[in-house]
Amino acid sequence: MKKILIILILLIPLNIYAEEINLLTDKYIVYDETSDKVRLSSNENEKVKIASITKIATTLAAIEENVNLDEKVKYTYEIQNMIPSEAYVFGMKVGNEYTYRDLLYITLLSSGADAATTLAYYSSGSVDNHIQKMNELSKKVGLNDTYYTNVIGLDTNNPYSTANEQLTLLKYALENPTFKEIFETKEYIASSGDKVQSSTAKYAETINLDTSRIIGSKTGYTGLAGLCLIGEFQSNNHNYYFVILNDPISNNYDHIRDALKLVDYYDNNYKDVTILKKNDYILDIPIINSKQTIYKATSPKEITYYTNINSFDKELVKYKSNIKEISYKNKINTKIGNIDILYNDELIEKVDITLNEELKPNIQSFIKDNILFFITPIILLIVVIIVILSKKKKVLN
Repeated sequence: MKKILIILILLIPLNIYAEEINLLTDKYIVYDETSDKVRLSSNENEKVKIASITKIATTLAAIEENVNLDEKVKYTYEIQNMIPSEAYVFGMKVGNEYTYRDLLYITLLSSGADAATTLAYYSSGSVDNHIQKMNELSKKVGLNDTYYTNVIGLDTNNPYSTANEQLTLLKYALENPTFKEIFETKEYIASSGDKVQSSTAKYAETINLDTSRIIGSKTGYTGLAGLCLIGEFQSNNHNYYFVILNDPISNNYDHIRDALKLVDYYDNNYKDVTILKKNDYILDIPIINSKQTIYKATSPKEITYYTNINSFDKELVKYKSNIKEISYKNKINTKIGNIDILYNDELIEKVDITLNEELKPNIQSFIKDNILFFITPIILLIVVIIVILSKKKKVLN
């Protein structure tokens, strides 16, 4: 009986792929920016703490104040005393001057609370004013489930957001060239001479992880938020943005490991699949009033579809013609309409179809369409005959 069962199992075709991957968190979202499509998500709309991911809003609010990036401001004891003791600091020196550019890099790359607080204090007049501007920025971008209570990302006073809304903010932020340049930098030398390193790369080095594929990122950690990471990477010529929230707290930097799982997953599973080659047959288009009755439409170019190559099913490719019919009146080398190419009812592309052969009318249609050409001479001849006969009749009378 056992042998029979084993044989039956071996005969059953197995799909070894999975559309989902096993991340250590259950709160994440992955967005394919090139295709403008969310590829993976889990509990992406759940309100949670986001730790230092907060600093994306902190820096962006300052950038949108149009601060002079080369202007210097002083780090003072007054500002130092505003920073909670549990917050991570970069190590800025009281009395030293730093440019706004320095403060932006230190805040985003190293996540220094000293830089974030200084940036907020000077760019908005006070830290409280800056928090208000961060929340105003959220509303402007359309974030309805995001609320900031500090510029650092601490859990105090119940700040919250969602993976989905932080993705929306990142998409908006990366449209700003200043933010994008800073966010995608791995190392920076401040005007003070201090070396500033991306926290993602710094943490990864301690456990020998290669994060060179992660283009830009921002880490975060608090007791309630867990390990958080937001960033971007490229895979097979597609740009991806991701948000990972609330990973378990450990010394293994599981938020970075989860991000590297995403890179590996898309490298190995997603590719461009060829739907049609150039000049491939698509479908038949009816022809009326012509010797030909069917025009075989072909693809004007190669059509590809970026998808999971393990789950792709050619049977789900469909074609929808937006061309009802054509006739011999359509001229060769002219556009006759377009055809929708769909996969699983999703529009992949709309292709224009050009008539590449001459259509000849059938005799019946030709006569019907040119009836006036044939009967006009006859009518004129009858009129002439009537006129002549009429004149002869008058002469006889």
